[in-house]
Amino acid sequence: MIGNWIWRLLLPSLFFIGAVGLQGASFIFNTLPGIDNCSGKTCSGQAVFSFTGGTDTFTVTLSNTLSSIHDAGQLLTDLQFDTAGLGTVSLVSSSGNLIRINNNGTATPATGSIGWGFGSTGSNAWLLCAVCGDGVKAASQPAQGIVPNQVSYSSSVGSVKGNPGHNPFLESGATFTFEAAKLLPIDGSNPFSEITLSFSTAFGVDVNTVLDNRGNVPGPSTPEPVTTMLAGAGLIVLGLVGRRRRAAHTLLR
Repeated sequence: MIGNWIWRLLLPSLFFIGAVGLQGASFIFNTLPGIDNCSGKTCSGQAVFSFTGGTDTFTVTLSNTLSSIHDAGQLLTDLQFDTAGLGTVSLVSSSGNLIRINNNGTATPATGSIGWGFGSTGSNAWLLCAVCGDGVKAASQPAQGIVPNQVSYSSSVGSVKGNPGHNPFLESGATFTFEAAKLLPIDGSNPFSEITLSFSTAFGVDVNTVLDNRGNVPGPSTPEPVTTMLAGAGLIVLGLVGRRRRAAHTLLR
């Protein structure tokens, strides 16, 4: 009898968690074409913010979306963003492929830690950077700018090829994991705004601003597999409860 009451009390909570509590969301921000180009050349980048609602962590994946990079002025070197209702944000880890671009334009794997810096630039305002300023420092400066994924960089000039000051570079798809003092929105709504991607090898130069959450760039919340898994777990629990009830009726007969 007590066991049945426990199941009845827990079951609604399990369904709630499965259906709502862990809603996954991804928001994609792209640079605006034709605005603040890099010294007369095109810059193009993307930042993807992802999180699971009700947790305190989120990730940002940065990519240089040029088809081919010409010089170091087109390197993606920092991201600025604002948060709403998350409190203090800290960088906890980073991952990505470091490469060394040789004089002949070939790329070889490089070793070492990702040395991008992170810090606050104001109330709920944050800077993630390889080329830093506003009181934020990076161990990598001025190296580890993000390049597009290319088979060969032979069309690039000497500021990219064989440049000891800028090598190694980060390939597109570098991911940074952050922890917030408060939980991310449980409904998967977007807490990020004022997204700015910067390019070049000097801080504050050639800034390319992207649409914030008032524009049409962010995509809708997309359910992650964990949501489906938990909903499935709720159905399994329901099935187990039914089996227990049927077994009890059988014994009474």
